[in-house]
Amino acid sequence: MKRTAGYTLLELLVVIAIIGVVSGMGVTAFHGIGDRWGDLKARTDLDRAAEQVFTAVRKDMSDLISPKLASVPLVGLKKQNTLSLAGDTQQVRADQLTMPVTLPTPEGLTASALVKYRVGPPEENSVGWALMRESSNGLAMNAEFTNSLPVARGVVAFAVEYQHGGTWEPNWRNRDQLPDAIRVSITLVEPDNARGEQIARTAVFPIRVE
Repeated sequence: MKRTAGYTLLELLVVIAIIGVVSGMGVTAFHGIGDRWGDLKARTDLDRAAEQVFTAVRKDMSDLISPKLASVPLVGLKKQNTLSLAGDTQQVRADQLTMPVTLPTPEGLTASALVKYRVGPPEENSVGWALMRESSNGLAMNAEFTNSLPVARGVVAFAVEYQHGGTWEPNWRNRDQLPDAIRVSITLVEPDNARGEQIARTAVFPIRVE
């Protein structure tokens, strides 16, 4: 008997099985690409946040007022916070840096003020950490810091060291002179910690104020 053109049930099952395998491989590859893209984007966002921190500090360092002219010194205090990350609790640096600078006014002039950097929640009762930049009206040591804005979210560690005489010191309280340079080290995690990405960056800022 002459065979009628077409496919047998076995042939159809084989084809369906091959299509299933190929489709599964495609879905797995697609998810792998998506995961790698998500990791790359998260790291890029963290690198951008780190650069925001260094840009802000660099700008304030360029506007630093000499101790000969300011009534208050640059003050650096070593502090620590307890950080819980991915079920691990550890002590991290959460230093404070306060310095006298000149800031622009809405009238297009400049005014002397204190600027403070510290790690803390970006808003009251908010979740997560950020590097905060606060500024005061005037140079009095007891001046109230009325302007507070997050420089970068996700900053969980902020360590500042001060170079003087070839050595690095964790605190600075010298009323008569400025350090030769400031070294800033930061650790950042994703603000929502969804992917567990984390980076650490360091920058050194020479001080050229007389």
